[in-house]
Amino acid sequence: MSKSQSAVVLSLLVGFLWCTTLSAQPDPRPGRRQFVEGLLKTLIELQLDRPRPESARPRQTPASPEFGQAREHFKQFSSHSTQLVHHLNTHAASVPAAKQWLGDTIKLNASVSHLNTRAATARRIEDLQPDFRAVDREWRLLAHRLRRAEGLDNECLQCVARLNRLDTTLCGLLGVTPQVDYRELLSASIALNTSLAHLIEDIEIELPRTRSGRVLVAEAGQVQQRGRRFADAITDQRGHDELVERFSTFYASWRQVATRIQGLGNRHLERNVRRIDESTLLLHELL
Repeated sequence: MSKSQSAVVLSLLVGFLWCTTLSAQPDPRPGRRQFVEGLLKTLIELQLDRPRPESARPRQTPASPEFGQAREHFKQFSSHSTQLVHHLNTHAASVPAAKQWLGDTIKLNASVSHLNTRAATARRIEDLQPDFRAVDREWRLLAHRLRRAEGLDNECLQCVARLNRLDTTLCGLLGVTPQVDYRELLSASIALNTSLAHLIEDIEIELPRTRSGRVLVAEAGQVQQRGRRFADAITDQRGHDELVERFSTFYASWRQVATRIQGLGNRHLERNVRRIDESTLLLHELL
């Protein structure tokens, strides 16, 4: 099966799963678990059917001790991600968040299972790095969304925590830094800085010629400068640690200004605060 055909089939399968979960009743239908397991098997087979690049073929060199540890962690990652799929599937009919993120979790599980299969035969850690980078980026975003989702029980959140620990360990074993989508980050940072500019303009309109207005404009201007420095770091494609540090500095100063604005009881300015908070939430997810 060609890569394009696999992508089409993958999209159709996940779309079919979504339609199925939308029509689910409070009492799970017989055979639902078997359906999801069959879907997982199909997705994994599609992953394995993809042609591998020349560099990904097994090499006749001894595997390093780190590679042995990585193989074991891939097994655990695959096992726990399968458990997460089954858990979300069990609660999809009664918990909206479980239904919402089930499809993404199934796709992640297929990618992890594919990596686990490759790790069993590959001879070099480097051969697995490209695919693991994609999995790491996908998982970190999904994990953040699951942690914030309402209605998921402790068992599900504990599974997410275990997968987070495994992901962190695998990053160390494979020499992979946390992955970021610079294009998405830049788009979100532009929206953030645009909202900050609108906020400053609205403060000047809502609080004209007042001391509190001048103070807020000055403080918001400092926040905007930090937001621009964060955007510059994204443009330069700085490392993940530096991006997190700059964003944390920006966010701390922003929350101080946001608290001051919320204390004014000005609904127009509070709408600006909510828009900026939405942008910061997206950036936090992407990081």
